Amino acid sequence: MEDGNRGAYSKPRALETSEIPGIVNQFRLAARNAMAAGFDGVEIHSAHGYLVDQFLKDGINDRTDEYGGSIENRCRFALEILEAVTAEIGGCRTAIRLSPIIDHMGASDSNPVALGLYMVEQLNKLKEPLAYLHITEPRFTREGLKGEDEAEDEDEKTKKRKLCSMLRQNFQGAFMSSGGFNKDTAIAAIRSGKADMISFGRLFISNPDLPRRFAMQLKLSKYDRSTFYSSEQVKGYTDYPSFTSPRQAQFPVFSPSNSFNSSSPTTSSFSPSNSFKASSFSPSNSFKSSPPGPSPFSPANSFNSSSSTTSSSLPPTTSSSLPPK
Repeated sequence: MEDGNRGAYSKPRALETSEIPGIVNQFRLAARNAMAAGFDGVEIHSAHGYLVDQFLKDGINDRTDEYGGSIENRCRFALEILEAVTAEIGGCRTAIRLSPIIDHMGASDSNPVALGLYMVEQLNKLKEPLAYLHITEPRFTREGLKGEDEAEDEDEKTKKRKLCSMLRQNFQGAFMSSGGFNKDTAIAAIRSGKADMISFGRLFISNPDLPRRFAMQLKLSKYDRSTFYSSEQVKGYTDYPSFTSPRQAQFPVFSPSNSFNSSSPTTSSFSPSNSFKASSFSPSNSFKSSPPGPSPFSPANSFNSSSSTTSSSLPPTTSSSLPPK
């Protein structure tokens, strides 16, 4: 609601088959608008019980049309979205997030291993390679308890525990991981080859300058979990301060009216008219469009290969990725 409070929830219903192409088109338009707004790319949020995940998981998807039943049918919606978005903005500017083993918000699947491996197989077949695949590790899940069923053999239990590494090994592209990482575990994951990039959620909320704090070994601000799903529009999301050292406090805060070096009369003041101008987007551009060559995302070339452990996932344009409870 406009006042920040939650309104009454509408009664959920399954999409009519005839409505799905329109939803796919909304994802395409959202990606186009993100590029027009200056984003580098988009990540299709297909995890954690959001819309696409509801199609993927047989614990929720009880459809009887071509979008329900078999794994192939349940993955159809996600793949149609990727096809539309990559055709609009290019594969090198498109990514997807999946959480096959996570049963958050009731989004469970009877065979997460088969689901995850099928999706990876289909992603490898895309005409244009994706920027990356983002997988949520099972930090918050009840799946582990479900795996203690005596009817399930030990081999299947082992596969579930190792699903993330299996997806990493099978995906032919850059791999991003998330789920309870800190600086040390993120560095260890990248050094071991477990992932090419690490995504942070909760730590980024309470530390908007997280990469700088990691680089300078600064103390991190604690997050307030009680505000994660609040109806407040600001509190708990944009009110955490960046770090300011005692020395920084001696200098005036930068504003557009300040010059970059106010003591030098030869330095021009910053203004929108003399700021850096980014090149116009086309699918052939990479995230850093100046150097020609392969897709910008590869194990040797992440957002910033010198500090890949602090890379965050791209802003989703299709749904808001709230931090896990």
